[in-house]
Amino acid sequence: MRVLFIPYFIPSHYLHQAATAWAFRAAGHEVRVAAGQPGVADAVTRSGMVAVPVGGDYDLLARMATATQEQPVEQQAPGEFRRRNAEALKEYAEAVTAIADDLVAFAGAWRPDLVVADPMVTFAPVVSEPLGVPLVRHLFGPDLIRKLGFPASGAPVDGDIREAWPAPLVGIYDRYGVEPRPDFAVRTVDSCPAVLQLPGVPNRLPMRYVPYNGPGVTPGWLREDPGRPRVCVTWGTVNTTLRGAEDAQGQLRGVLEALTALDVDVVAALSASDRELLGEPPAGVRVAEQLPLHLLLPGCDAILHHGGGGAMLTAAALGVPQVVCAQSTDQALNGEHIAAAGIGLALPPREPDAAAVKSAMARVLTEDTARTAAARLRGTPRPWTPGGSSGWARTAG
Repeated sequence: MRVLFIPYFIPSHYLHQAATAWAFRAAGHEVRVAAGQPGVADAVTRSGMVAVPVGGDYDLLARMATATQEQPVEQQAPGEFRRRNAEALKEYAEAVTAIADDLVAFAGAWRPDLVVADPMVTFAPVVSEPLGVPLVRHLFGPDLIRKLGFPASGAPVDGDIREAWPAPLVGIYDRYGVEPRPDFAVRTVDSCPAVLQLPGVPNRLPMRYVPYNGPGVTPGWLREDPGRPRVCVTWGTVNTTLRGAEDAQGQLRGVLEALTALDVDVVAALSASDRELLGEPPAGVRVAEQLPLHLLLPGCDAILHHGGGGAMLTAAALGVPQVVCAQSTDQALNGEHIAAAGIGLALPPREPDAAAVKSAMARVLTEDTARTAAARLRGTPRPWTPGGSSGWARTAG
C-alpha cells in the first residue's frame, strides 16, 4: 500500500505524524511525506522518511504571522479569534495554490492508496477525492481545529458553505472539481488521551502517543543528579515568528528570570534561532539547544511551556507535571484542558507575571495533586500503535 502524509507546513506538525508514518513503513508499506515549507523537508528526512518538496520556498508562516500579531491573546474572545482566524485562513488559502498544484500533480503520478493529512491542511480533499482514495485526518492534540470551525474539519457549517469558506479555498476546490462539504475524512487518528480531548471527535481511531520531537543526542549532564528539582522551559518552535522576536524573547527571558528565584535547576530547551535571540541567558539557566523534549523530560520534575500540542502530549506521556503560559488562544485552550485534567496549572494567557510563574511552579513541585495526576495519566493503558496493516488496509478499501 502507498500512503501519502500531508503535514501542516510547520516542522512540529510533522513530528506528530512521524510515529504513524514509521508504523506504516515498518509494516512494509511505501510512504511519502509532502514537505510544503522551508524546514519541513529537513524534519522529514531527519526522521528517516522520504520528503516530497511541494510549493517552492514560499514562507507561509511568516505571511500568516501578520494576521496574528496585532492583538494580545487575553483580548481575543472566541468570536474575535474566529474572525482573526478567518483572516489568517484567507492568507493561507491564497498562499497554498502552488502547494496544491504540486501536490495534486505528484499524487496523480504516484497514485497513493491512502492520504493522511493534518486537519489544518484544508485542501487535502482535492488530493484524495479525484483519485477516489480515502482521506484520514491525523490530529496533533485536542481537536481544536474542528472547535474553531476550520473548513473540512468536521465542524458544522451554517448557511451556504461556499459563503462560509474563504473564497480562495473554494477556488482551489473548484479547480479540481471537488464540491466543498464539512467533512471528507473517513477516520480521525487521535493520539490525545481522552482526558485531554474534546468530545465528539468524528470517526475516531484512538492511537498511542509515541513521543518524538526530532533526533538528538542525550548529553552527559542529563544523567547527573542536580541535587534539586529540574525544570524544563520551552517556548515552542513558532511563537517567535507569530508573536515577533522582541516580544517572544522578552517573555521567555522574564519566565527564566522568575524561575531562577526558586531553588531549581532550570533548563531552557530552545531552537538554534531562539537561542541566538535570547543572547546571554540569565544566571543559573542551562540552555539545551536542539535537545528534543522526549530526551530531556524523563530527567525533569516539571515543565513550563507555551501550551503547544507537542509539549503537552510529550509531558503527559512521560508523566511530567506542567505549567502553561499560553501565547495564543488555541494554546490557552490546551492549558485549560491540562488544568482540568489535574496534571498541571495554566497561567492567564498574557504577559507572564513573575510572581504568578514562581507560585505556579512552586505548587506543581511541592504539592502532590499535579504530580499524582500526571503519574496516573502516564500509567493509563493506551490504545495500540498501528504497526500492523490490517485495520488500515480496511480503511484504504
